[in-house]
Amino acid sequence: GVVLITTKRGNVGRTLVKINTSYGLGNYANLPKVMNTQDYLKMRTLAFSNDGVSNYPANAYDVNGRWDKERFTDWQKYFVGNQAEQTDTQISVSGGNSNTRFTLSGGHREETTVFPGSYRYKRNTVSTNTEHQSTDRKLKLTFTGYYSTEDNTLPPSDFKSIYGNIAPNAPALFTPEGGYNWEGGTFVNPLATASQTVTMQGRNLNANFNGQYLVTKGLSINLNAGYGYYDRAEQRIYPKTYYNPASNIGSERSSLRTGSMVNRNWILEPQLNYEKKWGKHNINTLIGSSFQDQTSNNITLLGTKFPSDELIYNLASAATVTVASSYQFHYRYQAIYSRLNYSYNEKYFLNLTARRDGSSRFGEEKRFGNFGAVGGAWILSKEKFIKNIKWLSYAKLRASYGITGSDQIGDYQFYDTYLNSGGSYDNSSGLLPSRLFNKNFGWETTRKLEAALEWSMFQERISLIAAWYRNISTNQLVGIPLPATTGFTSYNANLDATVLNRGLELSLQTAILKIGRASCRERVSSPV
Repeated sequence: GVVLITTKRGNVGRTLVKINTSYGLGNYANLPKVMNTQDYLKMRTLAFSNDGVSNYPANAYDVNGRWDKERFTDWQKYFVGNQAEQTDTQISVSGGNSNTRFTLSGGHREETTVFPGSYRYKRNTVSTNTEHQSTDRKLKLTFTGYYSTEDNTLPPSDFKSIYGNIAPNAPALFTPEGGYNWEGGTFVNPLATASQTVTMQGRNLNANFNGQYLVTKGLSINLNAGYGYYDRAEQRIYPKTYYNPASNIGSERSSLRTGSMVNRNWILEPQLNYEKKWGKHNINTLIGSSFQDQTSNNITLLGTKFPSDELIYNLASAATVTVASSYQFHYRYQAIYSRLNYSYNEKYFLNLTARRDGSSRFGEEKRFGNFGAVGGAWILSKEKFIKNIKWLSYAKLRASYGITGSDQIGDYQFYDTYLNSGGSYDNSSGLLPSRLFNKNFGWETTRKLEAALEWSMFQERISLIAAWYRNISTNQLVGIPLPATTGFTSYNANLDATVLNRGLELSLQTAILKIGRASCRERVSSPV
């Protein structure tokens, strides 16, 4: 449910400060060689001649004389031939003692592009890792956190897709006065399209906490928690400079499209662990629960009819503001689970798990499901009748059977839902039904049975795994087709069908050559 962050751990002893910085340059590699204007015009005139055309079309400005036939510009060098720069600086401070260790780091990164213009990407990051252990070693706390900001400015499209459509004798992009050149309406200036600049700002926060307390020997309490936050705001402008001035289009046609997305999620997992060893017996038990919450809010607004392009980034200055799209979802998940591991003489193993899961993606009557599994293993190579086989290094026989559930569908799939019709009547927006209610929409289940034999030979130079499995899936979460006369094409429900998957998987791993700690391995895996 959350992103786990792994950062560098602090050092015990004196405080240590590290600074790393780098600077790099980049260019577009292996640009193809292009024809000069004379060769290009020969190709064009030959093409018209092959089609039997002697009078060039009025819009063939490159060959009919409207454009200068002596002019040449290598457009690929202009649009993607610039030099990109990259700078990266990282600073970290770490230290601590036998009980507490910490690391705090920060960084700044900037990148430019090979495109013409002041396009740039910036990122700032801060991260921390703190670990604490009490003197009596009963309490252990760990916290990791990461925060970053992003600022990105880009053209609306890749310039690489533009220059291939421009003739080498096309007119200059700018007039002597510095404005966009339209060459009397014979030229669609590509930089006018590039004036639709796209900007993005984002923030990202991830934090994780782990706490463990040893109540008594073998009994401990754990708490895992995580929080994630991400928001992003994007803007794209459509200024009047996009249009040819001859069309007399002003700021009343300028527009701003802005969107924002905010995602939040958190997870909380308390656990109780108990471990006991006596003689050849070893038992390990776990009881825990999980609580997860995810929310997302997204909205896109469109502002039009600005009084001036100087105010185009101010949505409040638009005469008309409409909602282009908007949606949000809220997902909640709860579970309680237990696990029992038992081993005898480190040769025989038994594993039992049970859990009850609840998901907000199902109706109240089907929200919770019960699942579990049982598994066992036998280390054959520890038996006396196997140990005498010198060429056999390891052998294990294992089998398991379990029931799992899935809620991997969209949110609100069991509700009656509606969509905006996109129109209005009597100053009221219309709604269209998009989904039918189904209170019996519930968990998809899969029953898994597996048996496998693992063994390795000749000091683990050859390892083999042979596994047989059979999976039976029921209550698939699908859309069941409906006649179009009902007003809907499908109905979300659990399909009353059984799907069987079974097979045999074989895996071979060989260590052909071993020298000290190094090894050269060849692995072949072939599922059947």
